[in-house]
Amino acid sequence: MLLRGQLYTGYKIDSTQSVDVSFTQNYLERTGNDEVDEFNRSFQSPNYIQKRIASLAYNLADKRDRFGITGFLKQYWYTGRIVTQDFENNDVVTEPSLTNTGFGGVFSYHPIRFITLKASYEKAYRIPEPHEILGDGIYINPNPALTPETSDNLNLGFRLNKSLSQQWLLKVDNNLFYRFSRDFIRFNPLGPFGEFENLSDVTTRGIEMGIHLNYNEWVDLQLNGTYQDLTDQNEFDEGLPNDNYQSRIPNIPYFFCNGRIGVIPFRQLLQARIGFYWHTRYVHEFFLTWENAGNPEDKNIIPSQLIHNFDVEYTSANGHYNITASITNLADALVYDNFNIQKPGRAMYLKFRYFFNKPS
Repeated sequence: MLLRGQLYTGYKIDSTQSVDVSFTQNYLERTGNDEVDEFNRSFQSPNYIQKRIASLAYNLADKRDRFGITGFLKQYWYTGRIVTQDFENNDVVTEPSLTNTGFGGVFSYHPIRFITLKASYEKAYRIPEPHEILGDGIYINPNPALTPETSDNLNLGFRLNKSLSQQWLLKVDNNLFYRFSRDFIRFNPLGPFGEFENLSDVTTRGIEMGIHLNYNEWVDLQLNGTYQDLTDQNEFDEGLPNDNYQSRIPNIPYFFCNGRIGVIPFRQLLQARIGFYWHTRYVHEFFLTWENAGNPEDKNIIPSQLIHNFDVEYTSANGHYNITASITNLADALVYDNFNIQKPGRAMYLKFRYFFNKPS
């Protein structure tokens, strides 16, 4: 059983000030029996997780829209009941709980009209997802000792949004990020199985870049890339020197990028719109286990992957009728997930959509 709820309200104080208030709640209860494996008691006893987040934000901007400031507070509540079995198949009940307050702020500045500079900081908490703490009953083992992740996040950004002419529009986004995490949550593969675990101190440094170029709404080009370096900064492990100190966190890609080009040659052909889109995604190879353990030449890796997709979209009657034909993994390349499990190859899809009341 899954219950989700969200409330939001905003109040505009004047032309330069506003307040936003929101509340979200997620409740998951999981129970059931394995009809194939009678010895699997993973969800025989009811398990539940409940997380609630309340936030308050204050926004301030000058009348000329040269700068903006946002400050916010977040209150986190997390409770649960997790039932696992010990070596003698007896039930062990764990009831995690958390009550903490996060906070942060965002500052933006426009030195000139088409350039935006941004800086932000947040003291954040990441509550484990249900599959991370409860497992999936098959390949992911439950870990009732998994604790929420705490992090200090810092971002510095740059954005350019400029019309190069009456027909060309250029957008450039660049973001530097730094994150210091305590009790970092990551998946630890153990053969075909595994479980999520906490790492005491993890530092993340990286950069995100994006370019968007549009020609008269006829040709659209988007390029995005991310480089991230996640390293274990815990010098000691249970009182002993940590062999993985300052090593890159395994089983997480550190460089990936994607591109998309779209061509819409018949924008108003019999009140119809036909678009052709090519997507390409690249993920660089990364180690399944710790990079400093063993001979790098013999270590298990998730190989580099280059994937191409192609879409054709047809829209008519002012958007009421929509047909999309897609071919994914056009070259039928070998594709893997983060655990080096092969994904399906080339596939074709056909999707129809109809809007009874298409908004303008």
